[in-house]
Amino acid sequence: MQEEHKKAIQRNFSSLVEGTDLDSMVMALYEKGVFSQQMIEPYRDTSITPRERKRILYREITRRGPQAFTMLLEALREMGHWDLVRDLDPNSPLQLRARRPVLPPNLSGPQDNFVSLTIEKHKPKNNNNDIIKPRPGSDAPVPPPPVNSSEPVAIPCFHVKESTHFFEDDVSRDIQLYRTRSRKRGVLVVFSYISFLLNIEPNRDGVNVDCDKLKYLFSEIGFEVLTYQNLTLEQTRATLEQMSSVLAGYECVFLVVSSHGHERRYSSDTDIRCSDGKFISLYAIVDYFNNRKLHHAEKPLYSNILIANSTLPGFISHRDVKAGSWYIQVLCEVFAERAHDCHVDELFTLVDKRLRLRFGRQTSSVDRWGFNNKLYLHPGLYE
Repeated sequence: MQEEHKKAIQRNFSSLVEGTDLDSMVMALYEKGVFSQQMIEPYRDTSITPRERKRILYREITRRGPQAFTMLLEALREMGHWDLVRDLDPNSPLQLRARRPVLPPNLSGPQDNFVSLTIEKHKPKNNNNDIIKPRPGSDAPVPPPPVNSSEPVAIPCFHVKESTHFFEDDVSRDIQLYRTRSRKRGVLVVFSYISFLLNIEPNRDGVNVDCDKLKYLFSEIGFEVLTYQNLTLEQTRATLEQMSSVLAGYECVFLVVSSHGHERRYSSDTDIRCSDGKFISLYAIVDYFNNRKLHHAEKPLYSNILIANSTLPGFISHRDVKAGSWYIQVLCEVFAERAHDCHVDELFTLVDKRLRLRFGRQTSSVDRWGFNNKLYLHPGLYE
């Protein structure tokens, strides 16, 4: 396969994985001679999630010779994936057509609670099937799905380098490793607040770019992704209340909260603006992830928590309406390039270094609450 075609698949990898049906694509490529009967057998292995099998499939296509890319485009055309054809081949003669609804991934078990940003953009507005619901008997409100949009999602042009080996614990050293080897590697949870009731705060244009980049990055690392946008204070609390059950069994969680922040006087806490104009504090959010809530352990109440801030207290975080925030631009680049050989603490150090080198006038910060081990994300590597 030509190098430019390999790069096109890499750029659109997340869209291919999330937007296509595994069985249909395998059969189409088999019929077109891209794969033999023997080669398609591994894609029937139900011990591997359909999403992971699709990831393997699209990696393998790049190794299947000079005609594989053309056959892939033909298969996508036949299935009606005009948007993917155009994204893969900008010179495609296809006329502009309505985008085909994206097929939801065939997840099972706890994964049914997760919401894909790309999928949600194509769901009807009254579809609430994938929303976290309150526990029986609870009066907590159900949060709405992410805001629907007819605009195509721009897939970021960066490649996540995969790990080639697991980092091992060294019992002779004081600092050990957090375990990150299973297919339930982690969850990215994004709360983004863009517009506000009565225009009490200016709209935060460019935040959708951040969301798309984060979603792509963590999907490529091997995380599930759950996104919420423009929730009220009550909806935010209701969603956070359900997190302990949603996150059960996963090795780690990355929580991103993006909004206008207001420093509390005589306190290290920060108030975060919800879409209805009301505030929720940073520490109140962290409380939903303490040991009592997640692990039913009383002591210590807080541990294994790392809080990364895009800027220092009292300073603003800069954002470009087209490229997204400076911090997320740099974070995605660094994690994509170095998550395979650096632990998370090192990654955030590299993020701050690149942030200052590139933009010159923003400094990030990191707080550790009993975060005493090394966390390697091991992108693309599983036991």
